[in-house]
Amino acid sequence: MRTKLILTAFLLGITPAAFAAVLISDPFTTDFNNFTTQTAGSGTDGMTWSADPGVGGVSGRINAGSASQYHMNLVYYSGPGAAITWEENQPYAVSIFFLPGTPSSDISHVFTGFIRNEFSNFETGGSSVAGRMRNDGNGTYLTLYQQGTQVGGNSDTFTLSNTLWYELETTMRLANATTGNISVNLYSRGADGTDERTLVESISANNVTIGNNGFSASTFFAGFGGGNNSGNNIAAFDNFNVTAIAIPEPGTLTLLGMALGMLALFRRAGKPTSSR
Repeated sequence: MRTKLILTAFLLGITPAAFAAVLISDPFTTDFNNFTTQTAGSGTDGMTWSADPGVGGVSGRINAGSASQYHMNLVYYSGPGAAITWEENQPYAVSIFFLPGTPSSDISHVFTGFIRNEFSNFETGGSSVAGRMRNDGNGTYLTLYQQGTQVGGNSDTFTLSNTLWYELETTMRLANATTGNISVNLYSRGADGTDERTLVESISANNVTIGNNGFSASTFFAGFGGGNNSGNNIAAFDNFNVTAIAIPEPGTLTLLGMALGMLALFRRAGKPTSSR
């Protein structure tokens, strides 16, 4: 029994190696000066910030101003540490929490993504990668975009509740400056946004060519946004995060496999032999 406990502790010591290194975390608790508004298409709509309760009761809700799907409200993080130096084959994730509003029956969006530099835009100019939750006459589903052009097909349709918080996460893993794998995941986070992640839907695209010079610059910026054909109650937003997802080293995986094998042997050895 003592050996089992020691082995279990050993396992616990090697398996929780940090899942992700947090590069940016902005809970919108005091002000929103860490974000810069962009303009997409020909619209001039911006973001309207408010102090309504956000995730966990923390002040920090955003109400998007009236816009259209082509005049989306876009912001990118421009606060401390905004420029992220990327490495090849390192997965990065950008996420935003949102509480669905009551948009019109026409098209509406919520999205997260990456842009090449602070002079880029998620819709026009400069390379970009974005994962979107889209609501239209066909239902609600996920899509992936690079440089404003859809990549791959749509996800299955799903239904959202305007009494639950969700987390929309877009990931990017560049094999080189112009090619990479991208994905978008939607998680449910419960009535107050503090529940553990429950996956609602996911979609990915591999070997995507990132247009307009790719991410040849050594850094990228991350942001989010939303849009609606009419009305302004798209969603409430909170908790913006950018992370570098940890990749287990081969040695760690080998060690874990050995430890699991040893644990299985100890379990079998501890079972009483049956008598006939």
